[in-house]
Amino acid sequence: MLNDFDSLLVSVDDHGVLTCKLNRPDKFNAITVQDMKDLDRLWADVAEDKSVRAVIVTGAGDRFCAGGDITGMLNGEFNVKEITQTTFGTSCWKRFAALPQPTIAAINGTAAGVAIFFAGLSDIVLSVDTAKFGDPHVKIGLVPPGTGLFAPLIGLRHTKFLMMTGEMISAEEAFRIGLINRIVGADELMPEANRLAQQMSSYPQEALQWTKKCVNRLLFVSWESLWDTELAYETLSATTQSHRDAVEHFLQR
Repeated sequence: MLNDFDSLLVSVDDHGVLTCKLNRPDKFNAITVQDMKDLDRLWADVAEDKSVRAVIVTGAGDRFCAGGDITGMLNGEFNVKEITQTTFGTSCWKRFAALPQPTIAAINGTAAGVAIFFAGLSDIVLSVDTAKFGDPHVKIGLVPPGTGLFAPLIGLRHTKFLMMTGEMISAEEAFRIGLINRIVGADELMPEANRLAQQMSSYPQEALQWTKKCVNRLLFVSWESLWDTELAYETLSATTQSHRDAVEHFLQR
């Protein structure tokens, strides 16, 4: 489970805290198809591993994650239409959301596009003050697949703003609207994430995990009710010429 991934660094400490680091800093940790398959497999293993008592997700370098691999969208290596129709394209996120262990997103820099799913699905979100958050799907001609997830978290107005403007917001604004829990200094991020993870890992696990299950019920009702519709529209938008034109324009910049 720990070393069998192309661009994920996975470790477990003596407290049972598993840290998953997205590790393509030269590409701003943009997620590839293989990453999605690896995350799907990792979360399936973690869910069954009772020695893992908490999970931290973070990124290598000074970015958390730039979202899906846009270069791959142009050369066919990251085919959105195909991904939305695969099992792992959905289950890598649903398995993470359903992990019985508490999860912490340690946002060490910009979190864009699908990367904000980690913020939306994690139980606790810490961020450095220089981080930016946003979902620029519409800028490259795609329908974002997170409306049903973010509406109950941050409200309809903030969800519309993020997903219809594609603008990035500051960590301060992300905190104000409830997307993240706490802003910390860069040198404090991982120590604080580990402190909270170790704290929760010391609690009686049944009570902690069942509390998480109860809180997530409301979130999952909204998310799952819209997920298939969102994927259908994202698939449709991926077939348009305007999507390809927008991707080419983005990469030319």
